[in-house]
Amino acid sequence: MKTPLYLKQFWLKDPRDNYPFLPLVKQADGFVFRRPVTVFCGDNGAGKSTLAKILAVASDCVFVAKGSSEQVFFDNADAFGVSREGYPKRKFYFSAEDFISYIRVLDEKKADAYAAIDEIDRDPLMSDYAKRLAKSPHYETLEGIDRYGEMGACSHGESFLAFFDARLSANGLYIIDEPEAALSGENQYRLAYRIHQAAKEMNCQFVICTHSPIVAAIPQADIYEIADDRLTPKAWDEVEDVSFYKLFFSRKDKMFS
Repeated sequence: MKTPLYLKQFWLKDPRDNYPFLPLVKQADGFVFRRPVTVFCGDNGAGKSTLAKILAVASDCVFVAKGSSEQVFFDNADAFGVSREGYPKRKFYFSAEDFISYIRVLDEKKADAYAAIDEIDRDPLMSDYAKRLAKSPHYETLEGIDRYGEMGACSHGESFLAFFDARLSANGLYIIDEPEAALSGENQYRLAYRIHQAAKEMNCQFVICTHSPIVAAIPQADIYEIADDRLTPKAWDEVEDVSFYKLFFSRKDKMFS
């Protein structure tokens, strides 16, 4: 069965001169998605992250954490239009950078909760019953945090995969921005494999912005490289990051001489 494209076409309804990376946005006007997995590659500053956030906002995706820097995208959401072949049951935007910041906030909340519990335990004037009551909200905070994939017991990479798995469900649209920032090479492969299986077996659509040759290697993915504010279709072995890695591994000794 053919996977429906929950994000089929993107266009600019209301051009606004002050919008960030407007040249790329204009070039992407009318962009058509053709496969369940679409990968955008390109150098830092090429506009991948901006495009990912625009697509996520235009598609009404859930954000892990919406910071002040994202507000401009939400403020301009009505400037963009999207068409669909079907409606997803879940729409989610993942950013490794936002996720790592989110984990740091959770770690701080956990540390504060443990410190409060310790302070209550050391209070000589409180009865055991009073201590149990006073500690209860702090234990609830810790239990709530642990529901997010046992974050405290995992590395950032493992936490990212656990967080992704917990939100991955059939018939979903997932926009993922530079996941390699949180993942080792092996975990990049694990993520890529899960995306491939979900696209093939769970009717999911993915839009991924990445520097990773491993993530870009997802079978049957459409790959576009962003350069000079343009989206150019590429084969995997034509992508600049892939070409550089091939050169580096074949001449690594000479590269340092």
